[in-house]
Amino acid sequence: MQYMEYATEQAKDLVLMAKAHAPGRINLIGEHTDYNGGKVLPFAMQKGVFFELWGSREVGPFEESCFTLSSHQQTGVVRVQARELLELRRYLRFGDGGQDIRPFLPEAIARSWGRYALGCLLWHLVRLAETAPATHYPKQMVIRVKADLPVGAGISSSAALCVGYLSLMDRFAALGTDLQVLAQEAMYVEHQFAGTHCGLMDQTAVALCEAHKLLMIDFKDLSQDGRVATRSVALHEQFADYRPVLVNTKVKHELGSSPYNERRRSCEVGLAKLVALTGLAYPSLGYFASDAAFLKTFAPDGTQKTLTAELSSRVFAGDSCKAQRVAHAIMETRRVDEAAAALEKGDREALQTLINASHESLRDDYEVSCRELDLIREQALDLAARIGRELGLTAPPILGARMTGGGFGGSTIQLVHQAILENFGQRMIAPDSVYVRETGLIPELILADFAQGTWVEIL
Repeated sequence: MQYMEYATEQAKDLVLMAKAHAPGRINLIGEHTDYNGGKVLPFAMQKGVFFELWGSREVGPFEESCFTLSSHQQTGVVRVQARELLELRRYLRFGDGGQDIRPFLPEAIARSWGRYALGCLLWHLVRLAETAPATHYPKQMVIRVKADLPVGAGISSSAALCVGYLSLMDRFAALGTDLQVLAQEAMYVEHQFAGTHCGLMDQTAVALCEAHKLLMIDFKDLSQDGRVATRSVALHEQFADYRPVLVNTKVKHELGSSPYNERRRSCEVGLAKLVALTGLAYPSLGYFASDAAFLKTFAPDGTQKTLTAELSSRVFAGDSCKAQRVAHAIMETRRVDEAAAALEKGDREALQTLINASHESLRDDYEVSCRELDLIREQALDLAARIGRELGLTAPPILGARMTGGGFGGSTIQLVHQAILENFGQRMIAPDSVYVRETGLIPELILADFAQGTWVEIL
């Protein structure tokens, strides 16, 4: 197993055999709900990771193949024999809860982008070994990747990399693995080869999103049967004039283990106490979000403020912090349902209210926003309103704005009317804008579309 800085690929007489593209994803609404058994509503963007698979004409058993993995953006080429990886397999536990595999890798690979590629390749080879042996596999294979996703913007470049690798290799070998299974394997690669214990939203969205649609993902039963429920959400024609605009704050404060785990633990404790108090043996907070009787008891007016107050006094003995965390998880899941309905019915006002409420909950109750996110959001809302008035726009110029991703930096997402796009973009990054003056940073605007998920083309 080799990792060579600035090395050449050294393979000759190769033929282009397959291409693939895996997009970044943007979550319109539904944050910190996936690990709470709730719902999310992401969509795929045009930007992503492009793959080319080149192979030699000489073929043989796949165990004899040599793989070379390279990236246009990163230095270093990873070269590995299939037999080496399969030998490594004997010492490892795969899947959810499997051990951190980085200590088993050469240090240069464990610290580089190559750990993701190597992890995906290992999963693929193990699957091949468990099926009928491939006796006509190229002896030399080169996989080249090129990405146009900004790093650190909260649009899941690592999930795109992993889902793309796995989908490309699976289709090339004609294995026909279910896309949800590939998404889970991509998540395990991040857990075990990068040490990032992420949820399943990013990988599922990257794999399954459809063009011109959003994807609702329901994690309610994930802990029970290992699968998620999905459905596509089409946009009503009332939204035809609006474009998703991602605004990257260009900051990323450390989410790390402490704040993230604290919030997760609060929700886990909250779930246990709710189950004990109500006698409802629900495995996740997502079930409480869909229980009308529970909500009528604890939030008779349907507001998050009332739910928080009732949970604090009746469940958490005055611990308002835990009440806020649990209330966010429950009501954010309900906001996803309501947002999907608004998108399908063409209710722009309702969608705007829900998107704004989502950010306010993340800022005030879940406490995962930051000064930069709040500042760029306020600037976006204010600028859009002013430009709309200047142009005499009768339609809403912007349909709310909210942070997207884990928080503590990253990006905001907003649906902006196309009539103000150019003016909006120029003034958001202008030297005299509030954000630039107060932070010294120039934000990055990314104009997105509701794009297709991962595709593979066999040549």
